[in-house]
Amino acid sequence: MAKQSEANVVGFDAARARQLAATGGERYRKLIDRIYRDYNEALVRFLSARLHSEQDAQEVAQEAYVRMLKLDEPNTVRHLQSYLFRTAANLAIDRLRRSQRRVTLAVLEGGAAEASSPQPGQDAVLECRQKLSLLECAIAELPPKCRKAFLLYKFEAWSYAEIADEMSLSQSMIRKYVIRALVYCRERLGNEL
Repeated sequence: MAKQSEANVVGFDAARARQLAATGGERYRKLIDRIYRDYNEALVRFLSARLHSEQDAQEVAQEAYVRMLKLDEPNTVRHLQSYLFRTAANLAIDRLRRSQRRVTLAVLEGGAAEASSPQPGQDAVLECRQKLSLLECAIAELPPKCRKAFLLYKFEAWSYAEIADEMSLSQSMIRKYVIRALVYCRERLGNEL
């Protein structure tokens, strides 16, 4: 029975984690090895879909495993597989944000160079800023749950399932909120998009 609960990581509970921690870190490492063997391929596919790069996915997955191994008290985590995927998703989001910041800085630096010469690029930047401001106003007008679901889905790249878990709602309700937000933004902005 003990072997079965180790193999079934989804059902891994706090009592089992305390038992493993008490019997030594080696058993915990073996459990992490088993999680790696059973779930690494799925984890890398999950991350590849978010990051659009298998190499980045491999790196993020490796960092997630390192974080699991560095848990001071593994008994505080009830489901190690869920913890692994959530940690990896958060790391992927951080990586995407850093990448986006680098692109934004490059564009801004390029825009600063263009600002010194009279180019039509300034008009395009101003127009984009106005559209962004209109979009921010439209999003702010959404009902709170609808706005939260929309922002997590569109700007944080969370899946419907992750948002549903976070908000304690069904995936179908999250899908409806996201669609409602998209329709509202399109109606509100009209030809501005």
